[in-house]
Formats: sequence, structure tokens, C-alpha cells
Amino acid sequence: MRRTGGAEPFSCVMQTAFDRPDGDAEPRRNVRLRFENILANVVIDRFGKEIILAPDGEDHFTVNVEVSVSPQFMAWVFGLGSGVEILSPADVRNQMKERLAKMLTLYQE
Repeated sequence: MRRTGGAEPFSCVMQTAFDRPDGDAEPRRNVRLRFENILANVVIDRFGKEIILAPDGEDHFTVNVEVSVSPQFMAWVFGLGSGVEILSPADVRNQMKERLAKMLTLYQE
């Protein structure tokens, strides 16, 4: 929950990132993501000003974040479209692949 009257500490942002609404938090995982540069403010808004954006070529950056790998996290990543890629860990990347494959079957004729 966000505090009013001042900047929120980075650790507080991380503690609430992508927890499930029912209060059941998934275990926290360190996830490496690659973003298009245009999404820098989206990442800062989500994870706080202290997040380190590591340049990755001219058009991208990477971040390492500790998140609950929950349906909310996957939906957030999906919502950013091709502007974000889960790099690691492999099992989290595979979870996204499986979700995308299931969705694709809904739209095949």
C-alpha cells in the first residue's frame, strides 16, 4: 500500500509488487527483464527510482527485480507487449511461453 506525504522506500515497493489480491503471495523470485527504452518510466513507476536500468544495446535496457511471479505479474508483462521480454530464470520464461501458447489457441481458426 502506498504511503502519503513522501517518497516510498524502494523496499516497500518491492514488498507489494505483484502480490495476489487475496493476500496469498507467491514466493519472491529474482527475475531479469529486458525492456525497450521507451518503457523506462513504466519500470521506474512500478519498481521505484532506485531501480538500476542497465543499458543493453542502443534501444533496450535490462533490470533485475524481486517479484511474486503471480498471475498479476504475468498480466503486467503481457500488457507491455513486445516491449518487454523475460530473460530469466528459465522456468519463469517458460511460464510466459505456456500462457502465450494457451492464449494463441483461442484465436486460431
